[in-house]
Amino acid sequence: MVIENYVLMAHVNLNKVMGINGRMGTLMDNDFNAEHGTQGKSNFDELTKDIMSYLRANPEDQYIHLNMINGKTERADTPPPRNAPPKPDAVRQFTPQDVKTYLDKHVVKQDDAKKSLAIAICEHINHVMQSENDNSPYVKQNVLLIGPTGVGKTFLVKLIAEFIGVPFVKSDATKFTETGYQGGDVEDLVRQLAQKAGDDVSLAEKGIIFLDEIDKISGSQDRRQKDVSGLGVQRNLLKIMEETEVQLRPAWDMQAQMKMMMEFGRKKDAPETINTKNILFIMSGAFVGLDEIIRQRVEGSSMGFDRNQDKKSNDDLMVEVCTNDLISFGLEHEFVGRLPVRTSCKELNAEDLYHVLVDSESSLLYQTKRYFKNYGIKVAFTEDVLRELSRRAYEEKTGARGLGTVFETTFRDYKFELPSSSVKRFVVEMPMLSKGRAALDSLLAYPEEAHNHYDATLNSRMENLFSTEIVDQMIDTKPRWAN
Repeated sequence: MVIENYVLMAHVNLNKVMGINGRMGTLMDNDFNAEHGTQGKSNFDELTKDIMSYLRANPEDQYIHLNMINGKTERADTPPPRNAPPKPDAVRQFTPQDVKTYLDKHVVKQDDAKKSLAIAICEHINHVMQSENDNSPYVKQNVLLIGPTGVGKTFLVKLIAEFIGVPFVKSDATKFTETGYQGGDVEDLVRQLAQKAGDDVSLAEKGIIFLDEIDKISGSQDRRQKDVSGLGVQRNLLKIMEETEVQLRPAWDMQAQMKMMMEFGRKKDAPETINTKNILFIMSGAFVGLDEIIRQRVEGSSMGFDRNQDKKSNDDLMVEVCTNDLISFGLEHEFVGRLPVRTSCKELNAEDLYHVLVDSESSLLYQTKRYFKNYGIKVAFTEDVLRELSRRAYEEKTGARGLGTVFETTFRDYKFELPSSSVKRFVVEMPMLSKGRAALDSLLAYPEEAHNHYDATLNSRMENLFSTEIVDQMIDTKPRWAN
């Protein structure tokens, strides 16, 4: 009997179930049990006994059907329908320039990071495609992505996941703890790959795992207590980053426990596992304070006659990061060694944020226009407005995320009131930013003037406007302002 294919199907009239009592879910509606003959099968233990008895009597069956309406355990010829995740597209070959060209459409700047990621991804895909027929040595190009918040680290990897045809899993390093302690287990990342691959183990073994906030699991400086969420997690990651076998069903999984019960006293099948040899790991983090560690090494003492007058910027320092710098930050030596590709994302200034608005296909400006368009409202922004919004976003010191903060606070009242008004066209100009609520009240009071001003401005200053007409023309293609 193929135990892996064993499925329990329970049909319960939920409208008749009055409540649940105890951990195993005892049904409390005695009238319902008496009516349908389900006495004696009202808790999990007795249901399990019933299943065991049936399996011993019918070892050739692959699927069973436990009908809780008439209390009978019956044979089922086919398994029930499953909502398995769709399998990714077939793995396809592409060049590093193909990957970077795609990333350039959405992410401003970060050329070094784009190139490093593109090369690592293509090398991984090429190895995956050739590994079935070629056993030549291969060193995985696991990637460490360093950079401040809001510069596009996570977004870059997310875009790559959309572009390639292998399963991809993203997670946050802070939710994991050392094995045996409360918290997530790093092996769950590998199991999630199998789910993304539609339970296709061979495809999951070629996937990519992205672990964000990796700097948050740096080792604790306090050696008096066990560090289960820092060094402990790093050590657990070591084995899956190199090569190990991860059980597809952990010991605590219900199906794994049922299988163990079925195999009691018989020859046990080998557990199904996932090999991590060909799984690529990409890790990222802000690494706040790493720049000072690098500066101390590169520029030396900051006091006396050794003081270096020409200090390098943080972006220039991050390019010179080495293994010892990361170890000083709190990463294990063996952990750093398994991340051979190290690249950094540069901080975004106000000019960069302006280009994020007008050049990126994922622009927040595009999203804002789509919001108003859904209510039949056309809106245009002048260039000086977009530059002012970019300047305000830069002052937030949260990178591109600052654009979201500025747009939300600036246009909150407009998004709330205009959909219910008679305003159908308007232009966002500098006076609207400076006047605040008074500008919105004037717009609501004189909608026809706003319409006329929109038409006149659009005709006379088309080259300096970013309007809904442009959005309408490019609704399913690249926006005009990205040309």
